[in-house]
Amino acid sequence: MLGVIRIFLSTGGVYRWIVLGAVLLGTVADGLGLASLLPLISIALDQSAIGDSRISRMVADVLAWIGLEPKLETLLTFVVVLIFIKAALTLATQRTINYAVSDVATEFRRRLMESVLQVKWSYFARQPIGRLANAISLDAARSAEAFQLAANFIATLLQTAIYIAIALYASWQLAALGVAAGLFTVAILSPLVQRTRTYSKRQRKRTEELVTLTTDTLGSIKPLLAMSRHWHFAGFFNDKVRDLRRALRRQALSKYIMKGVREPLSALLIAIGFYVAYEKLQIGIPELIVMGILFRRLVAAMGDAQEQLQAAVGVEASYWSVHSLIAEAQSQREVNRGGRVPTLNRSIRLEDVTFGYDESRLVLDRFTMEAPAGKLTVLGGISGAGKTTITDLILGLHEPISGQVFVDDVPLTEIDLRRWRAMVGYVPQELGLFHESVFANVTLGDAAITEAMVERALERAGALDFVKEMPEGVHTSVGERGSRLSGGQRQRIALARALVLEPKLLILDEVSSALDPETEAEICANVRDLSGSCTIIAITHRPIWLEMADQVYRVGLDEAA
Repeated sequence: MLGVIRIFLSTGGVYRWIVLGAVLLGTVADGLGLASLLPLISIALDQSAIGDSRISRMVADVLAWIGLEPKLETLLTFVVVLIFIKAALTLATQRTINYAVSDVATEFRRRLMESVLQVKWSYFARQPIGRLANAISLDAARSAEAFQLAANFIATLLQTAIYIAIALYASWQLAALGVAAGLFTVAILSPLVQRTRTYSKRQRKRTEELVTLTTDTLGSIKPLLAMSRHWHFAGFFNDKVRDLRRALRRQALSKYIMKGVREPLSALLIAIGFYVAYEKLQIGIPELIVMGILFRRLVAAMGDAQEQLQAAVGVEASYWSVHSLIAEAQSQREVNRGGRVPTLNRSIRLEDVTFGYDESRLVLDRFTMEAPAGKLTVLGGISGAGKTTITDLILGLHEPISGQVFVDDVPLTEIDLRRWRAMVGYVPQELGLFHESVFANVTLGDAAITEAMVERALERAGALDFVKEMPEGVHTSVGERGSRLSGGQRQRIALARALVLEPKLLILDEVSSALDPETEAEICANVRDLSGSCTIIAITHRPIWLEMADQVYRVGLDEAA
C-alpha cells in the first residue's frame, strides 16, 4: 500500500492536490446528502417532526445557518442539490485525473528518451533495444495507469475516512461494526493483493523478454525467411508467448477471485450489521434506513479501496521499472569534461593508444596513427583488427585505457565533445534508416536544413537522380529500415545524411560495399573533391579507395603506406 501511496505523492504535480480537494468536497457533499435523508424520512413518516437524532439536529442546524426551515420540500431540494454537487465534483476529479494521466505518460516518455540519448555509448551498446522499446511504449503507459489507479485509491481512502466520521457522529457502535466488517473483508482478501504483485512483476518481465525478442526478430526477418528458418524460430517465439500467457492468466485469476469473493462477503457482512443494528442496538426505522445505506457505503468503500489497490499493484512494477531505468540511464550519462572549442586545421592523431572491451583481450595495443586535415586516410586490415574502434575513439564514444587522441594537438578529453561531434559526418557499416521520407532521413528532424540543402547532399552522394524518380521525390517513404530501396540506394541516402551539414570530418565505414563499380567510382570522385575542405577517414578494402587515398593504415599489420 505504501508503494501505491508513494506513486500518487511523487507523480502528477499540482493535479494530485486538485484531485484530493475535489474528492474531499465531493465526499462531504455526499455525506451531507446521506445525513439529510434521516430528517427527510422522519418528516415523511411524521409531518410534525424531523426526528431527534444527532444527525437530524445537525441537518437542522445547517439549514438554519443558511436561513432555511427543515420542511419536506426544503429537504428534498437540499438532498438533490447535494447530489448534483457531488456528481459535479466527481466529474471534475475524474477529468483532472485523466489530464494528469496524459501528462504523466508523456513526461515519462520524454524523460526516458532524454536520459537514454545522453548515456555513454558503452552503456547503450550493452542494452537490448527491446528493453528500451518496452519501457517507452508499454511501461510508460502502465506507469500513467498506475498513477490513475493510485489516485483513485487515495480518493476512496478519503471517502472511507469521511464515511467513518459520519458514522461515528451518528452511532459509534454502528461505526465500529462497519469498520470491523470492512477490515475483516480487507484481511480475507489481502493475500490476493500480494499474489497480484508477484504475478505482475513476472508478467512485466515476460513482456519485456517478448518485446526484446520481437524487436530482434523483425530486425533479422530477411535472413530467417531466406533460409526458411522462420518456422523453427516461431517455435522459440511461441515458448515466450506461453510464458507470458501463463503469467497473465495467474494475474487475471487473482483479480477475478477478488471480485467474485468480495460481493457475497460484503452482502453477508451488511446483513449481519443490519440484524445487529435492529435487534441488538434497537435503532429506529428512519435511522436504520439511513445507517444501513451508510454502513453499506462504508463497507463498499473499503472493498473498493482494496480492489483499486490490487489493480494498482498490478501495474506498479512497470512504474518503478521506468523510474529505475531513468535513474540508471542518468547515472551513466556521458560526462563532457572538456570545454575547448574544437578546430580541425592540422590533424587527428592517436598516440600509443591501448584499448580493449574487456581485460582479457586488447583490440589496440599502443597504436599510433595520424590523419592530416583535408586529406583522405584509409584504414584497412583484417576483420576484427580494430578499425571501427579507432573511429569510435576519435569520436569520443570510447576512452583509451592508455594513450591519447589529439585533435589539432589538443587532447580530446579537453574538447567539448558535443561541438566536436557536430563537426562530423558519419556513415556506419550497418545503415539505420527510419520508416520516414528521404527528406526526414537526411535532416533527422533538424528544422534548419532546407530542401535545397537536402538535394545538394543527395547530389554529392550520387542519390539525387533516383530520388527524383520516386513517386513523391524527397518526400517518398523509404519503408521499414529502408526496405523500399536497394542496398546501394540506402548507402547513398546515409551518405547524404552525413554530408548535408558540410562536415569538417567525414568518417565512412565500408560505405561503398554495396555499390556497383560505376556508382562507386562516382561517389569516390565526389568524396575526393571534398579533400581540402574536409578531412576524410574511410574504413574499406576496396581497391579504388586504396588507390586514391593520401595514406593507408593497415590496422593489425603494423604498417602504414
